[in-house]
Amino acid sequence: MILPLLFLLSSFSLLANTLNLEYDDIPNLIKVDNQHVKAAELRKESAETRQKYFERSFLPKLEGSLGVENFKTGTQANRTDPYGEISFKMNLYRGGRDRLEDRLISTEMQAASFESESTFRAEIKKARINFWNLVSLQEIFNLTEKAILKNKKNLLMVESRVRAGVSIETDKIEFEMYDFELEQELARLKILRRNIERDLAILLGFKDDVAITTITEVNHKHTDELLRRDLNIKSSPIIKSLYLKSDEAEIKAAQVSKWWIPTLDLYGNNGVYTFREKEFESTGNRREMVVGLNLTMELYDGGVSRIDRQYKTLQSHALKKEAEQSYLELNSKIEGAKAELVFNHELIHQTEKIVGKAETYLNRTLEEYKRGVKNSPDVLAALEKNLAILKKFAELRRDYQLARIELLEIVGD
Repeated sequence: MILPLLFLLSSFSLLANTLNLEYDDIPNLIKVDNQHVKAAELRKESAETRQKYFERSFLPKLEGSLGVENFKTGTQANRTDPYGEISFKMNLYRGGRDRLEDRLISTEMQAASFESESTFRAEIKKARINFWNLVSLQEIFNLTEKAILKNKKNLLMVESRVRAGVSIETDKIEFEMYDFELEQELARLKILRRNIERDLAILLGFKDDVAITTITEVNHKHTDELLRRDLNIKSSPIIKSLYLKSDEAEIKAAQVSKWWIPTLDLYGNNGVYTFREKEFESTGNRREMVVGLNLTMELYDGGVSRIDRQYKTLQSHALKKEAEQSYLELNSKIEGAKAELVFNHELIHQTEKIVGKAETYLNRTLEEYKRGVKNSPDVLAALEKNLAILKKFAELRRDYQLARIELLEIVGD
């Protein structure tokens, strides 16, 4: 436990209630401090404790008792006698039911392991989504702040032109209204950002008052190896877990079907009884030792086993159908995520060119406004268009990362 913590302390800093979070820190933080992941890991460990049931089923069961009792028998006087015994019982044969129980425990252990892995992946996915939403909001927040500064600069220019008599008062009012809209948007973004910070902090195992700092722009690689990878969804823990649950039901049905097979036990007992149970004055005559074999066989159970077997068999078939359907749905989900990834990849590259043109358009509109060719609505339209394109560019890169996360959850990266 110490080594992972030292590793984490070297990869991020938590100072003055502020977490400096890197994207690659997320899996390690989730593994160490996320309570859903810890609970799933404990369920896995609890399932592992039941291993080797078959071998243990042949170990003898020992019982012992010791006591003293006061009693009165018939017309005899009250008397007090000690008693005690030690007994054992040992399984010799269970008709294969103990071996099936061993298989069932092994299957449950594997299912718990896959469920633990599935929980781990799901929590990483949630944290990664929050991370990129937080980065995207921070980028848009910064863009809005820059837009406010640009608008204030333009407002100063308009005020100067109004004083010079080359612009009218309504020009100034339009820029002031736009400034108000931007300030409102900035306040809204602050609230959204804090809400995501809170959710992300809790997912990573921190208190919800921790402030999280990240990179300030959503990054994007022009070449992404994930687009070229062959994704094997048969290894998905979700699918494997469903198939294992089907196997569990099938094993339980097989166990029930063996209800009629006899069981054979070796048993023994060595004890001293009271005079009430063995009417001998001598304690030695009240001592008894026995060793024997016991064959037990159920002859009729009223059809309960037949119904239970049908119940478990149908459960097994249902779970297999569910696994098959989930496989198809997951495969479709992968294809959809791949298509969205490719689409967003192309859009990002196309938008990169438009971003440059939007900036050129804004600068030229401002120059033409200064020369009196364009008016204030033209400048405001250029400002709004420029900000909208920059926001769209940030959102496209965020959407690309979100589509990427869908695939990463499946491959387990």
